[in-house]
Order: sequence, then structure tokens, then C-alpha cells
Amino acid sequence: MSKHLVVYRFRSASAFLDACESALLETRSISANFALTTTYAVAKQHSNSELPASEHDYWFSAFLAGSDWAHNVAPVIALALVGGHAGRLASSIDTKDIPPPHIAHAVHQLVQAAKEENVPGSRIFGVIGPKALCEPFADAWGSAYGLQPRLVMDFSLTHVTQSTLRPPTCALGANVTLGLCTPADLDVAAAMCERATHPMDEPVPPPLDAASAFSHAKSLIEGGHLYGARIDGILRSLVSITRETPGVRAVSKVYTDSKARGQGLAEALVQYAIGRVFEDQSVQSVCLFFEPSNPSAVRLYKKIGFSIASDENEEWAEFTWEAN
Repeated sequence: MSKHLVVYRFRSASAFLDACESALLETRSISANFALTTTYAVAKQHSNSELPASEHDYWFSAFLAGSDWAHNVAPVIALALVGGHAGRLASSIDTKDIPPPHIAHAVHQLVQAAKEENVPGSRIFGVIGPKALCEPFADAWGSAYGLQPRLVMDFSLTHVTQSTLRPPTCALGANVTLGLCTPADLDVAAAMCERATHPMDEPVPPPLDAASAFSHAKSLIEGGHLYGARIDGILRSLVSITRETPGVRAVSKVYTDSKARGQGLAEALVQYAIGRVFEDQSVQSVCLFFEPSNPSAVRLYKKIGFSIASDENEEWAEFTWEAN
């Protein structure tokens, strides 16, 4: 199998999106959701083309040309380095359809392109994406900059659609209400966000101290992205739905106060929040990351209608690096 690799470099979000967005979204819109959201945010901020590119933002793509790919669709493997976020990797076709040697060659070339652009080794404190991309990328980046890659966490990607979303399986008490969080919830929501920090949080990356958590919760509430369950008027559970890409949204946070667990709040609130999101008919799927080793989370998401099976869910990973 003979392939030709072409690497492109971009210093603006709009140029990257013009070149890669359609390929990443055409068949991999759910997987690309995480990689593209920070790029969309930068593109929105810099819609005035006269604004200078940030010295912290870089985009690279490796195009694997050739005529013998499945469905004759050549893959694009993309790397986004945006703001203070970890690096994000995405592929336009399922990584299972790309031989590992081709993936390794592509990510090696992405790393070399980053070095040639004088991207410092410390620029990305971590990288997140499909594990088939992240693992060889972490090795290549570590080799290029004299760093030791370290696996932070393994997780999997799943999604639910309008047709697979199920109603809650247990009835809530009359003293429980569900709805969007309001500015009046800010202090309680901020404390809960601080306890529920997660690598895929948007729009503020972790770690969250008290001040960052307050800013994070405030942004979620103002954007209409944070939903809450109240018992006797007191906020006890919250769910955030963020990462808006064409046709896809993402559950980025689920948290229930320890005093209110076991009452079905999380299940009802996640179902309620997703149902609200699906009122927008342009949204086809809501995705989320989960840890297969967490049985309570697996049970919860299966009840709601997320597709969870060992042979269906794409494996993802987060890697970081340490000095040798």
C-alpha cells in the first residue's frame, strides 16, 4: 500500500477550518467535536482578518493521499494547539481503517512541522484525542523534545440521538425541580464545578481553583449551558452541555452532591438537559466521554440511551510528558 503524505501548517483558525473542517465533519462529526470547539472559538474572536494571529495558536494537518483507502476517502489527521488548552487530535476517518505505520508516520511529520514552526516543547502540556492517534503522537513529541510520555487517563466516546434518548426510569419527588441554572445559583454551582473538574471541561480548561471555577460556572450559566436539579429549592445536581459543532453537542460535566446521590437526580437531569438541546432540530447527536471502568457511570448512560459496547465506542486517551 503506497501512500503520499502532505503536511499543511496554519496560523489562523479560519485557514485551518477552510482546509480541514468539511473533511473532519463529513463522516466523523462526533469524534471531531472535541478537536474543533476551541478552533471555532478562536475563529469567532478573530472574524476580523486584520487581527494578528496569537503566538500560542497553531494548527497542522497531515493528508494521506492515495487511491486505495476505504470508500476512496483519504484521511486527514489534524492537530490543534489553541490557547491554554491541551493539544487536540482528530482524524477524518475511523482510525481502525488506517494502518498503524501510516498513523505513526503522519503524527511524526506533524511533530516535525511543529518543531520547524518553533513550537516549544512545553507549549502542549498534554494531548487528547483518539488513542490510536495520541499514543504515537506522545511518543513522537517526547522523542523530538527529550521528554517522557505519560498516560494520564483512558476513556471512551459515546453518543445519543433523538431516536435513542430514553425517558428517566425512576420518578422524582414533588420537591425536585429541573431547569437551567440562573445567576442566583452561581456560588453553589461554582463550588460544585470546582469539585467536578474534568479534562474535557469547556470553556475553561482545568485545573479549576476557586476563582477559575467561579469564572467557569459564570460562563456556563450566561451561555445557557448549565442545567440544575434542585431539592426544596437547593441546587444538588448539575449537568453542562457544551462544545457546539455542526449537528453535535457534548455533555461535558455531570455532578451530584454527595448528600443527594442515589435518588435518580443525575439520570433525570441528563435526560432533561439533552431533551432541551434536541429541541433544536439541527442537533443530531449529543456525545460524552466516559470511563469504562466506572460501572455506575456506564449504568447511568446506558439507561439514558447512550450506545455503550466494547466494540462500538472509540477509545480515547490523554497523555502528558515529563522531563527525562
